[in-house]
Amino acid sequence: MTGNVNCEPMETAYLHSFLLVVESGSMSEAARRLNLTPSAVAQQVRALERELGAGLLARAGRTVQPTAAGHLLVQRGRALLREVGDIQALLGSDPAGGELLVGTI
Repeated sequence: MTGNVNCEPMETAYLHSFLLVVESGSMSEAARRLNLTPSAVAQQVRALERELGAGLLARAGRTVQPTAAGHLLVQRGRALLREVGDIQALLGSDPAGGELLVGTI
């Protein structure tokens, strides 16, 4: 890898929450869809903002809109989550994959 790349793992569940907030326009609606509290969703979005070092949402009362950085993340984040899903499906369908249990006697 080159440049100043953050190699810390990103929590894809937080990215999914962020995308649902943008899609629904509301923390409360995203929380309802995720079966979480609005506070939990807000914490996830704040953690994502800290991790990326950019404000992602402009909050106005009960509604939210993505910032310029948020718009970029929406575009790239959707593609990223599709890729993650594809990888999970690919690895999940691997006949050589699965769980290996090792024991001793």
